[in-house]
Amino acid sequence: MSPASTESESASKPESTPKAEAKKKNPEETTDCAFQSDVLVPSRGRFDGEKLPEGKVTLRPISVPEEKMFLSSKTQMAVADKVLDKCIVSACPPVNELLMTDKYFLLLNLRSISYGPEYSFKMKCGSCKKDFNHTVVLPDGLSLKIATEEDVEPFDVTLPICGKVLSLRFLRGTDEEEIDNYVSQLEGVNPDDGDPGYEYRLTRHIVLIDGEEVDALKKLNFVKTMIGRDSLAMRRSIAEHETGIDFGLNLTCPSCMQNITTSLPLTNEFFPTSVS
Repeated sequence: MSPASTESESASKPESTPKAEAKKKNPEETTDCAFQSDVLVPSRGRFDGEKLPEGKVTLRPISVPEEKMFLSSKTQMAVADKVLDKCIVSACPPVNELLMTDKYFLLLNLRSISYGPEYSFKMKCGSCKKDFNHTVVLPDGLSLKIATEEDVEPFDVTLPICGKVLSLRFLRGTDEEEIDNYVSQLEGVNPDDGDPGYEYRLTRHIVLIDGEEVDALKKLNFVKTMIGRDSLAMRRSIAEHETGIDFGLNLTCPSCMQNITTSLPLTNEFFPTSVS
């Protein structure tokens, strides 16, 4: 994402994103339908126009050619979009045009139908410092919020301090790509300064400020000047309206019984391409 872009955004499309037709799959590329799974994405397709009727996507399991892709020098999540695209066997918009929350939900389901729903990972207790294993059933072991007829995009929030009214939208895969591009262009990034994409990520949510379209640079400058209460109001509004999986976990250390609040870790066992 380049903050210098001056193109305006529509409510349902990230800036600079060309309109694309829902892709059509070649039946010869699909696996036996007995192994396929129909998935209803959390948004139910409400924010994708007519590209995703009723929000249904048909997946096939990962096969050996896709496993080979995970063995590249890139991280699993870096190639996950390409693998997901190959495993979608129904008409569907390009993966990078899906809501990020829908994409994550599809990845959880893809993992489940390919390698089984049980996903185990190791955690370290911050209190007693001991390691323990935990297993989550995907996706049913995580909380899910589904879109209703009342959900709309964009949605408005009035900031309590500056009084500005922001019209906000949900992020797509193209936004994720633009955020990565923006971060890659930053010079002298200090890890101690926190998430370098944080401000621009908030910027990508903004459609209008007080009912007016403004360019990306003005949005970014506006975000940088928000004080804590306004930022919190914006982030809470996004969280309240956003559908999808809640990756938050509340665990208990089996050794010291300490409560642990964390997020689902995505390790190399998420798509297990090696045997240990």
